[in-house]
Amino acid sequence: FAALGGKLVDADGHPVEGTPVEAPPPGTHLYYRRRDESYDESRMVSMAPDALEGVLDLQFRLPADTTPDYLRIDPADHPGIYGLGRVAWRTQADEAWHELGGLPGRLGHVHGELLPSQATQGVRLASFDSDPHLEFEIGSALPQRLPGEWLEVAIRIEYEVVIDRPALHRLLERQSESIVEMVHLSRERIDVQ
Repeated sequence: FAALGGKLVDADGHPVEGTPVEAPPPGTHLYYRRRDESYDESRMVSMAPDALEGVLDLQFRLPADTTPDYLRIDPADHPGIYGLGRVAWRTQADEAWHELGGLPGRLGHVHGELLPSQATQGVRLASFDSDPHLEFEIGSALPQRLPGEWLEVAIRIEYEVVIDRPALHRLLERQSESIVEMVHLSRERIDVQ
């Protein structure tokens, strides 16, 4: 649409100059749920990081009396490659951060493709669409808390590549379709041999 903006005309038929529209910075969202719940915006904490690249340590404070069994991190609202490293938590009554060990073994649903990670406790995620996310179990690591206490979660995210230009999204979708076709063909060849 922004590309067509330069071709618009006003009420008198004179061309109107269009201004390029910049994509918003990626938002990072942390969803939380109990075992018997699904994810929705009512159980989500969001922030907009200043940077589109590099390594960020993000902290999310969940509402009081929230004890999630699962967390889902959406590192950005754009396709890209994201690394998740250290995940830690603390309660209102606790000054110290507690590291959540074994992140790769705690993974649940992943929307995107997992990539090899250099960090033994980390994971890397590649996504061709605007909803990259992964879920991990945290409930077994959390202690019983007093009523009214909040829980804070810190996650280290490496923004390796963030595709924030909408014009490139369609190209990524096409490439994704091609890769899926190649995977299916390679599996058929393996099955034949």
